Amino acid sequence: MKMHGAILKTAGLLAASLFLITVSCKGQANKEASRSMVIVFASGDASIVRNGESIPAKVGTVVKENDVIKTTQGTIDLQSRDGSAVRVREMTTLSVSSLMGTKGETRIEMKQGQILANVKKASSDQEFNVVTPTAIAGVRGTTFEVQVFEGFDDNRVSNSSVRVLDGKVAMKPRIVALENVSQEDIEKSPKLKKLAELQNKEIVLDDASRGSMDPELEKKVALLNNAAAENSDSTEALKIAEEQADDISNAAGEDKALIKEDSEVTVKDRMESATLTAATPEMLEKLESGSNQEAANEIAEVRKKQQEQILAQIEEEAESQKLESEVEIRKHYQALEKIVLKNGEVIRGATVAQTGNILVIHTADGVRRVSKAEIASQNFL
Repeated sequence: MKMHGAILKTAGLLAASLFLITVSCKGQANKEASRSMVIVFASGDASIVRNGESIPAKVGTVVKENDVIKTTQGTIDLQSRDGSAVRVREMTTLSVSSLMGTKGETRIEMKQGQILANVKKASSDQEFNVVTPTAIAGVRGTTFEVQVFEGFDDNRVSNSSVRVLDGKVAMKPRIVALENVSQEDIEKSPKLKKLAELQNKEIVLDDASRGSMDPELEKKVALLNNAAAENSDSTEALKIAEEQADDISNAAGEDKALIKEDSEVTVKDRMESATLTAATPEMLEKLESGSNQEAANEIAEVRKKQQEQILAQIEEEAESQKLESEVEIRKHYQALEKIVLKNGEVIRGATVAQTGNILVIHTADGVRRVSKAEIASQNFL
């Protein structure tokens, strides 16, 4: 379902209104704060591995460079002082390898799972990169999603994709064996030059688009990267890369390395985007100073207001469609559901949006909200 731009515009205004105050780095304490992200929301089972020790992911926990974040049946939201935010979804493993380091780069390395991010770049020299086992997403100020699905065969070959809700992201292949090799050494080897040319191929994803790699090429790149990751000898890793360079280059062809497709931005996407940046700089300061519960309550209230405003707009948009029969609802939403409540009531319609425990359902009698706690069963017809 395609929604009007009003919802996305509102999401942007909600996020922008929270960051009218610019926080400057003063002294070493602020420098350290700029190189960290704070957990502003946590639900379910999630943890942080730091120096080999696992600690629970809780609101107020400061995430630092080299931390590994793992979620199972839970999600967490991270936010930095500059207003950038990352939602780590269920069944995700990632590491924070750099946070506004000496080169101004924030780098998140994903092993598997999904994240949703909203990045605000204060200057052109700042970089925000999300790295997967096979690809690099370089952010230019945007709201975007990255997915990594790890295969279940013996080689554990992964599949990566990047989807942009609004803004721009540059996507390119990742060749692990080249990451610590000088340009001079690459120029000396025709084989490595071929791989470097592949790694420099880039597509720019913009509003409502998805990027991925050619499946056959991605499999070859994943196998090469797996071999490089498992081999501590960089010389041996480069040797393997040279041996596979021709095969990989041939698979890439002239223009088939990366694929760009249109991708609809759904109501759920807009809902998530609207609630991603819920903490003001003052709330972050409270969290970092130890006033966790007070700040957590304030953030929860902001999220609640954001959700309510977006839900109200979604309901208004749905009502404006004037759908008065199940046939019209099925045709418009390309779905029809039967929802049985615990009190025995049966609702037939389409779920327009879901946030937290609330579902917005469009029925032939109008639009209504239902709590997940009320639902006994839910099936497509």
